[in-house]
Amino acid sequence: MNAKTSAAVVLVFALSCGARAAVPLKLWHAYRGGEEKALEQSVKLFELDSGLKVELLALPYDAFAAKLIAAIPHGAGPDVFIFAHERVGLFARMGIAGAIDGAVDRAAYFSNTIDALQIDGKLYGYPLSLKCLALFVNTRLAPKPPATTDELRVQLLRLRSAAENRFGLAYESGDFYLHEPFLSGFGGKLFDGSGRAIFDTPEMARSLAYVKGLQDEHLIPEEASGALVKSLFNDQRAAMVISGPWFAGEISKTVPYAVFPLPRVSETGLPMRPFLGVEAALVSAKSQNPEAARKLARFLSLGEASVARAVVGGQVPANFSAYENQTVREDRLVSSFKEASKNAVPMPNTLEMARVWEPMKLALRAVLMGGATPAQAGALADRRYRALYRPKPPEAAPRTYLLIFFVAAAAVALSLRSKYKSPIPFSKRYPDARRAFGYAAPAAAGMLLLVFVPFVFGVVLSLFHHDSGRYTFVGFANFVDILASRGYRVTEPLSFYFTLAVTILWTLTNVTFHVTIGLAFALILKDPLLKLRGVYRVLLIVPWQIVFPHGPDRP
Repeated sequence: MNAKTSAAVVLVFALSCGARAAVPLKLWHAYRGGEEKALEQSVKLFELDSGLKVELLALPYDAFAAKLIAAIPHGAGPDVFIFAHERVGLFARMGIAGAIDGAVDRAAYFSNTIDALQIDGKLYGYPLSLKCLALFVNTRLAPKPPATTDELRVQLLRLRSAAENRFGLAYESGDFYLHEPFLSGFGGKLFDGSGRAIFDTPEMARSLAYVKGLQDEHLIPEEASGALVKSLFNDQRAAMVISGPWFAGEISKTVPYAVFPLPRVSETGLPMRPFLGVEAALVSAKSQNPEAARKLARFLSLGEASVARAVVGGQVPANFSAYENQTVREDRLVSSFKEASKNAVPMPNTLEMARVWEPMKLALRAVLMGGATPAQAGALADRRYRALYRPKPPEAAPRTYLLIFFVAAAAVALSLRSKYKSPIPFSKRYPDARRAFGYAAPAAAGMLLLVFVPFVFGVVLSLFHHDSGRYTFVGFANFVDILASRGYRVTEPLSFYFTLAVTILWTLTNVTFHVTIGLAFALILKDPLLKLRGVYRVLLIVPWQIVFPHGPDRP
């Protein structure tokens, strides 16, 4: 390579680097209020420190994940985005978040926040802040916080007042996120050794029985919503509340309160271990400037940015150095949740965790509303879980199925050809066929688009297994699982055969009674000797006319 060529290469490289540096880094988040102000301050500090520009985009939280999933795979998303760690497993599998191993000082953060962002030994993201549940206590009504559930019960009995509609404790008891500390305190686990969710355990039953007992004795309110919990605490009709740091912003300034870790369960001696939520700065796997993106994400998690997150945003920093700042150290709320987080367990970032919520909501609701006993609720949740999330069937080779399809299609075509074969040409046999096809074409097109295409699409999808946006061809395995009633017994309500039997029984009963009763009334009213026949006919026709004022076959 001569001197001129070398100079040209260096010039092109320099220009490309300059162009890359000139493109601002994109940072997406869902913050509002003080949290957003703290982030804006941190970004300005980064820009001054690095000389790089950053574009901030605030998105609604409900649509945030969908936007990331839609944009990043096509290279249109952010370089860095801030999200809770529960979705990290999904983002990693879908190629949305990139691993950052080797670019983070793990000792600078609380160990459980690092654990929350690990998948298969790889680290995804820089921990920014942490959240967990704790006990908010009205210090005027309950000067001494309970250390155990026995102490808690004594205080709840003392504070209860049915006449004043006052409770010792209030929390959203129907939400599994708030029930999980009771489950862990009774020694329960959510997953077995293979990572599958388990619900039908003695520990689950004991935790549900404990909460049901509190409700039956009117020590906690029934069907408590977030608004009710807030109202009870601010009106000083609830001495204690189980909630997270977000609840502090809803407390009236007239209520004196302090925050403490959740008590131990006296029966087991184990602490209540709430879920730990970690917000992290994640680097897009499709970032055009990954080195600068990692630099931005790391900056947001340490130093002055972490202090701003605590002081301005009211968040609990995940790194140790933030607590060297006197203002952060003396912040009562931040220090209290830092202490409460010691017993917190990172919420699993696996797909199985996302599958737990609906079955547990069903079980909690059934117990608290009296539809099932605590001993039955675990089995109820287990049935729901198995019905919704069957194990992935083994993959199948599509070639065999395509061969079967083409052979069957050819056989049908040959059969039709031999059946309708005629020496007379089609145009002569049906001279008006073209005109007939023209008349039928609009309706046929509608049927094709609205009925046939969706039907074929559904049939094709039934041969696949779907998991986190990925489709795997499994052939007839889904049908085999259904017909073999795998995952649940034949007598269980969600079994195919149980549903089929109920459907057949309902159809036979419905048709039999409709026909029998209708025919009997018709024969009775047909008798000309029946007295008040006109009155009976009017009584029969009035309900029908009210339901179908224009007749059953008219709009």
